[in-house]
Amino acid sequence: MNEAIPDEAPQPTEQQRHLRRNVAAFMADFGGFGGGFAFIHPTTVLPVLMRQLTSSAPLLGLLTTVWAGCWLLPQLPAGRWLSDKPRKKPVLVVATAIGRPILLVLAALLIFARPSDSTVILVGLFLGVIIFRATDAVASVGWFDIFSKAIPINRRGRVVSAGQILGGLLALGAAVVVRW
Repeated sequence: MNEAIPDEAPQPTEQQRHLRRNVAAFMADFGGFGGGFAFIHPTTVLPVLMRQLTSSAPLLGLLTTVWAGCWLLPQLPAGRWLSDKPRKKPVLVVATAIGRPILLVLAALLIFARPSDSTVILVGLFLGVIIFRATDAVASVGWFDIFSKAIPINRRGRVVSAGQILGGLLALGAAVVVRW
């Protein structure tokens, strides 16, 4: 007797099983980051804030340099350090747990400091930018690695686009708050 064995349906991969949740999580993260970023945007918000704290052109230029350098330079050692680690999420979580709350501390400083404390605010601003951008640089290495493994290549553009749209809408709300 030759019984035909029915073909078994292929089992979904781990990436396929979690795709819906991963897409939602990455879109929310991307959108939330974009919306939050509008509060400290380096080409609009920070220069206006700096102009209220100092009239020093070199300090204004230094902030832009620090902003870029503290994000780009740490990625080099972070990329090398993380390249052989099988799990990058713990590094991502620790880096964001350090860097993101710094922005809340900076917001509190801006709210509660007296206008005459411009030097304290300026120092706090530079330290906040350095810590936030350096930890974000480390987190971004892990984030992109996780993103590339969690989201199939044919879906990445849609996920990023939807996240950018969400971030843009949230940024409109942030603009109202920043203006206030």
